[in-house]
Amino acid sequence: MRKDILICRCLEFFALQKIGMTFKLLSYSGNFSSLSYSCLTRVSMDPRNKSEDDCYKKNESEDDERVRAKFLICTVMTFICCLLSSTAHAECTPAPDCASIGYTETSCETTSLKCPFDTSKLKCLPCDSTFRYTCSGDNIAGGVGDSCNNKYARCSCVEGATFNNGVCVCDTSCKVGAIYYSDKTCSSCVNSSKTAIGIVVKDNELIISLEYTFRTWAPNNIDFPEIENVDATTAQTQMNGYSETQAIVNYYGDDTDDSNIAALYCYNYFPSNAENTKKQWYLPAAGELYNYVYLNYATLNNTATLFNISFYNYFFSTTEIGNNAFWRIHTGIGNINFTYKNDTNTAYKTICFLNI
Repeated sequence: MRKDILICRCLEFFALQKIGMTFKLLSYSGNFSSLSYSCLTRVSMDPRNKSEDDCYKKNESEDDERVRAKFLICTVMTFICCLLSSTAHAECTPAPDCASIGYTETSCETTSLKCPFDTSKLKCLPCDSTFRYTCSGDNIAGGVGDSCNNKYARCSCVEGATFNNGVCVCDTSCKVGAIYYSDKTCSSCVNSSKTAIGIVVKDNELIISLEYTFRTWAPNNIDFPEIENVDATTAQTQMNGYSETQAIVNYYGDDTDDSNIAALYCYNYFPSNAENTKKQWYLPAAGELYNYVYLNYATLNNTATLFNISFYNYFFSTTEIGNNAFWRIHTGIGNINFTYKNDTNTAYKTICFLNI
């Protein structure tokens, strides 16, 4: 039923009840004399009957009870009528539009609230303040963990970089494990715009090449007087690979470019885009391989993997045992073994050092 019609019916009922009650009261008043006369007659004829005052009181009490009963019924009916009117009004009220109260999305990356009138409409709550990094830029590998509106609480960095306040920072000091470039700069990160030529094995002083190969130590048995013959224990202390390489080069001649001899290979070696370093590289002594590479193996090999190489191998040294043998060092496990100078086992490699 329409609200306005229901309210009108309610008021009409209430008014009729009031009017009816008024006429009833008048009716009671009109009949009061006859009722009173009858009562008084009975009183006068029989003195045992009630007094005149009692007769009047009884008649008046009966009239009041009738009026109160009628009024109570009218009040209850009026209340029910108005309650039904209010309920009908609530059921007919149109629901608010979700967009008008802020529910405008259909999906959210963040926590969301659903519109109470259409659960397909959402209100996206603001991101937590920790989600503030876009994780894009130099040396940044990507975001870590959950995102909120394409922002992250933390970013991951490329190998060698450290995350600091939204950026990934590379260490440019020439310390052990750093990448050494042809422009004589160092970095803990790979810089594709530069040419990497080695890895630092001694802070600010010495690098190892990023390439290694097989070469024989010497084609024949010869004992170089400039190179001390030592045992395995003493070999770990030998650090003069540069001068011993020069001794071998001097024996064969400075202009000899025999790439089959390990010391000469290093002497003439130079990486791509670093030709100016030719004749500056050398074959390291046993102690240099042991102390600079083996003892720093974890750090150095971590950098080496960026260039698809490994230092888990046997490498030749300049350190001699005698006229027919020299020492090779496994820089992954620290073993020191002798090898004949004309050994052609290709499992043993030649790698070079450079003073920077």
